[in-house]
Amino acid sequence: MRQGCFAGLVLGVGLCVGWIGVPVTAAADESIYRCTMADGAVEFRQRPCQQGVQSETRVVEQTRGFEAPAQRPAAAKKRKLRRKKSNAGAAERARKRQQERCFRTEQKLQRVENRLRAGYKASHSARLHQRQDEYEDYLSRFCH
Repeated sequence: MRQGCFAGLVLGVGLCVGWIGVPVTAAADESIYRCTMADGAVEFRQRPCQQGVQSETRVVEQTRGFEAPAQRPAAAKKRKLRRKKSNAGAAERARKRQQERCFRTEQKLQRVENRLRAGYKASHSARLHQRQDEYEDYLSRFCH
């Protein structure tokens, strides 16, 4: 009876997770036998392994759902410091991006004003004046 970790287990797929140390919800405390066959195959059983087969017994204790492992305080502090540093850097990057947008908008406004001074077709008048108003509005709201 060779079965993988996910197939044929009475306690379900959660047993494999419980095998590596995460609590599993079970009906009652039960013993699970891990049998390593001569060819290296591993079987999980509810009954003891046959004679001549290497075995290991684990007791699955009844728990009430998942219990998160306690965090180490030092690791939590390190994560908090990293967040603070990244937030400070993010604010600086956002400020630089806004300065670049303002600079580009000022350049666009300058090109539109140059075009208005140099002359333009009558059909372009409304569009050029609209762009001029939009750029001036943006600069007054976000840059000055």
